[in-house]
Amino acid sequence: MKTPRAAGLGAESSSNVERAAQLLLLLGPAGSDGLQLRELTERSGENRSAVHRALVALARSGFVEMPSQGRGYRLGPSIFALAQHQKRLDTDLADIRAAAIEIASRSGQCTYLMARAGLDAVCIEMLTGSSPMQTLTGGAGGRLPLGVGSGSVSMLATLDERTREAILDNNADRYALYSNWSRKEIAASVERTMADGFSYEIGQMFPDIGGVAVAAPGRDGTAGYAIVISAHKDMLTPPNLVAFAKIMKGAIERAASRG
Repeated sequence: MKTPRAAGLGAESSSNVERAAQLLLLLGPAGSDGLQLRELTERSGENRSAVHRALVALARSGFVEMPSQGRGYRLGPSIFALAQHQKRLDTDLADIRAAAIEIASRSGQCTYLMARAGLDAVCIEMLTGSSPMQTLTGGAGGRLPLGVGSGSVSMLATLDERTREAILDNNADRYALYSNWSRKEIAASVERTMADGFSYEIGQMFPDIGGVAVAAPGRDGTAGYAIVISAHKDMLTPPNLVAFAKIMKGAIERAASRG
């Protein structure tokens, strides 16, 4: 699988705000070592001066820390301060995480939580079952374009047609970076998910691994989340897919009723 560039940069960048947001997304996985200006320029596809201006602006408000002692640019303390105010996500996750724990225990498989983030899906948490598996997101904090992977497809299937089509159009060029998926193939997967009530993919990203997912609503009723089971392809027979989906739906319903 190719390493995708940040979405929405280069010729597609429509504003300074979008450029700044995408630079933050590049810095997130970089950790404490951060990224040098040269690396950010290459990965973003923007010119050096535009990237530098955006970084300086972000640093003024503490969203980015400037390079020091050999380190590159990295996320600043304002990011973490803002995260402490995200009460809605914490409230939703209290229910959804309870469901995921039950699912991981009953299935014995690696289970992870996904949340919609604009045009992407973000892995919020990963629970390792008795059979650890390589995951498409790479674990907590990883992100994928909506439409790639069973979790993001399950969320797409809950959206109204107009929103769904707009997301597919916006992400169409990015899909080829993930095992050469096409917009048409992903749209067909969404249609199948709407009919089945759950999403799955087997061996499309990793030869021997697949996933099955069910969308999970937050307390406001919007299905901005999904729970995914990752398993060896031999486990994902048609009867087992239905059985896994039943376990997942039951756990989500029970967690919601307790909340």
